[in-house]
Order: sequence, then structure tokens, then C-alpha cells
Amino acid sequence: MKNKIIAYFKILRPINIIIAAVSVLVTSYLLDNNNYTLISKIALIVISFTAASNILNDLIDLNIDLINKPHRPLPSKNLNKYNAIIVMIILYIAGIYFSLNIHYLGSIIALSIVLPLSVIYTSVLKKIPLLGNFTIAIIVGSVFIFTEAATFGYVNKMLIPFYLATNLTIIRELVKDAADIKGDSINNINTFPTKYGFISTLKVLRFLTLVLCLFGIITILSNIYNMIYSILIIIFILLPLIWIFFIKLNYTSKIIDYQYSAKFLKIITFAGVLVILSTGL
Repeated sequence: MKNKIIAYFKILRPINIIIAAVSVLVTSYLLDNNNYTLISKIALIVISFTAASNILNDLIDLNIDLINKPHRPLPSKNLNKYNAIIVMIILYIAGIYFSLNIHYLGSIIALSIVLPLSVIYTSVLKKIPLLGNFTIAIIVGSVFIFTEAATFGYVNKMLIPFYLATNLTIIRELVKDAADIKGDSINNINTFPTKYGFISTLKVLRFLTLVLCLFGIITILSNIYNMIYSILIIIFILLPLIWIFFIKLNYTSKIIDYQYSAKFLKIITFAGVLVILSTGL
């Protein structure tokens, strides 16, 4: 019984859920939203769709995870596939239900953009090099504009946080693909690293890092936010990314180096939430 509970917990990917939920709370704080009932609905929508999509991902990637991640709930047989499907359906239904009880624009974003993209990404787009990475990045970044739309019915203040989260997620997803290259190659999963190799992948990662650094510098020089934001984005985002992709990783790096970088990027992702939070200080 204990192992089954742990398996349910793992397949939901709690770290991803926590990041999504914290993003909603941070956005609500930045928007001065004190309507806790509305905040709860928005959080439940994001958590439900995120958790359901995580389960769908594990179901589709079962054969790949037998090689890359045999410890995961489904390949390890700690969780029955059909039980996972039932939980996934319940979560999708819950997300749809709560999406019908928020501002109209928020409902449109949730049901016409985020939900379809989440399903299409996992089943189709994930297998297309770079396009899949961009899609999941947009889904993750959309939490910020979705929360603003669901709260006020328009999107304005959260555009920069949306871009920062999207760009950082593209980088993280591409590194994860590089870390999973062995299993993806065996199962003929057509990710960018499996098709073009580590060298081309690193070139793209360096380009994306430079774009993010340029965007960060522009926001700093434009005095859009305060000094705390400037310090945090440099120390916790820009410098660590430069270290990873221009010093830690090189053209002779192996799978283990990308696996380490993928873990390090989880920390940077949490730091990114703090950077976004600092925009309201």
C-alpha cells in the first residue's frame, strides 16, 4: 500500500506541480489579487492540467522509460497503467470544470490553448525536434499570462515573466532531451539531440542562453524593475547559465554531463520564480 501511494505521488511529478502552483501564487501576489477563492480555482486548474499531462507523458513514454528511467512508477510496475489512466481522466475533468468558473479570457486560454497544446505536445509535437521544446515552454510560461487573464480578463503585466519562463523552459527541455538521448535513440524518438547530436545541441543551447542574457540585460538597463531584480537575475539566472553552457559543457561532453546539467537547471528554474517575484518588490 505504501509503495502504491509513493508511486501515485511520483507519477504526478510533484516538483513540476509545486513550480506551477508557486507560479500562480507569485503572479497573484504581483497582481495584488486578494480574492483567495479565485486564486484557489486558478491553482486547481493549473495543478490538475499539469498533473494529468504528467501522467499522460509517462503513459506514452513507457517504453522509453524502461531504458532511461526504469525506476519510474509505470516501468517499475509499482503502479498499474489502468489506474494511472483513471486518475489522469479525473484530473482533466477537474481542470475543465474549474476552467468554466473563471473569467472568460482565462477560460479561452485554458481550454482552447493550454489544454489542447498539452495533449498534442505529449502525443505528437514532443517527437518533433525543437518544435516540441518550444511548445512545452509556451505551456509552462502561459501560467503567468493565464493567471492574469483569469483574474482581470486581460494580459499586460505578466508578458515579461511569460517570456523569461518560456525561454528558460526551452533550455531546460533541450538539456533533458540530451540527457535522455540513449533511450530516445533506441526507441526512435526524434528529438533534436538524437537527430543532430551533442555538438549541434550545445550550439543551440548557447544561442538560447545568449538570447536570454540579452533580454535580461535589456530589462535591467530599461529600469523596468528594481535593483533587487537586476541582482537576482544576474546571480541566479544569467551567470549560472553562462557557466553551464560555456564552461561546464563543451563539444566533448557526454551524457553524464548533460544529466548533471539537467539536475542543476531544476535549481535555476526555482530561482527563476524568485526572480519573477522580485519584479513586484
